[in-house]
Amino acid sequence: MKKLLVVILILALASVAAAAGGRAEQMRETDEQDMKISVHLGAFGEDIWKQMIELFEERNPGVSVELEISPTNFESLRLQYLSGRDLPDFHQAPTWSLDYQTLQEEGMLFSYEDILQTPSPYGEGTFEELLLPSTLEIMRHDGNLYLMPFSLGSNGLWYDEKLFRDKNWSVPTNFEEFLEFGEKALAEGIAPFTYTGVHDYIGFILYPTIASIGGVEAISKLNNLEEGAFTQNAVVEMLRRVEMIRDSGMIQHGALGFDHIESQTELALRRAATVVSGDWIWVEMRDAWPDDFELGFMGNPLSKAGEQRCSWMHLLRVSVPRDASNPELGAEFAKFMFDGDVMDIWAREAGVVRPIVGADAFTDYLFDAKRVAINYLTAPDNLPVFVAFPYSHRELHIEFMNHVDALVEGVTTIDRISRDMEASLRRARAER
Repeated sequence: MKKLLVVILILALASVAAAAGGRAEQMRETDEQDMKISVHLGAFGEDIWKQMIELFEERNPGVSVELEISPTNFESLRLQYLSGRDLPDFHQAPTWSLDYQTLQEEGMLFSYEDILQTPSPYGEGTFEELLLPSTLEIMRHDGNLYLMPFSLGSNGLWYDEKLFRDKNWSVPTNFEEFLEFGEKALAEGIAPFTYTGVHDYIGFILYPTIASIGGVEAISKLNNLEEGAFTQNAVVEMLRRVEMIRDSGMIQHGALGFDHIESQTELALRRAATVVSGDWIWVEMRDAWPDDFELGFMGNPLSKAGEQRCSWMHLLRVSVPRDASNPELGAEFAKFMFDGDVMDIWAREAGVVRPIVGADAFTDYLFDAKRVAINYLTAPDNLPVFVAFPYSHRELHIEFMNHVDALVEGVTTIDRISRDMEASLRRARAER
């Protein structure tokens, strides 16, 4: 009887495996298939996408891929989703430029759940087992994965290791140490902290601080537009820490008028000791760094000693429209992005690491500071935080960041911020 059960199990597993690979085999056996992809002409450029298309067509004879690439492809995508016509089979667009939350809620995206159960394109097991479990937990909506995590990044505070070494400064790991470091930097005539007031990068350290103080539950209240989200202790305490940094003179004069390049240039010129930015900073500023500059990553030192260390997890995502002409093929293209050779190309040529188990196998090509940032993000004592609020409720997020800038400028109060943001939340809930 036991032998019979074993045989049945083997046959069952074989059947599952055949079904899992069925779609891919069908795709390869089909004589001709056309697909269209739409990608953003941003940090990656056009060449790497052309490489991907050439390799995908080579691996899948009979498939022809049309590429649409533009710095404003998200505008075309909005119109295509509204009309339901000419939708691409796969798209990559900036997280902040397309309302992915609404696309999920309205059922306009194709679910990756079936393809997650197919064999992994890299290593053993299923495709789902390849992806970081924490990432899948964050990304799923109502039990379905509609947004495939595309790259793993860590944003926060950056500094010059050589400057810190020359000044004999210890790298702060918490808020108390950050204030002590600030006093030393000010004594040297160097601004301890700068950021771009023109853009919303300061959120890279503010939202993780909220999570450090109040846990992920505090972030969930913001994500869900819950009543009291902006009067909760975690938000109020975070704003108090901003006030303390302001009152101690740590924020560089003029920061409110800086764009991201100007604030990062202040770091390069060593007029500021730290700057808030994303892990694209090294490439973005590659022609501006002094020869002896050593970019380092500090993460988020605004949490106090004893609080959970949290840092901003930056995730780019790719999607497949549900009503595309060939969504199954689009999903196969998304899975193809996790092939070992493909991930090697992205790491080597674009500095992109996928959010997978064993991501360190692809970090050798990264510049040192980004490698440190990824290691910081995935360290056992750090809680990666992906905050949906700035993307799903973009206008509210920008309003909040504007209030923070006003607090830095000294023209508003924490009580007023809480009151105004709660009023905006009530309006947003009423418009749902």
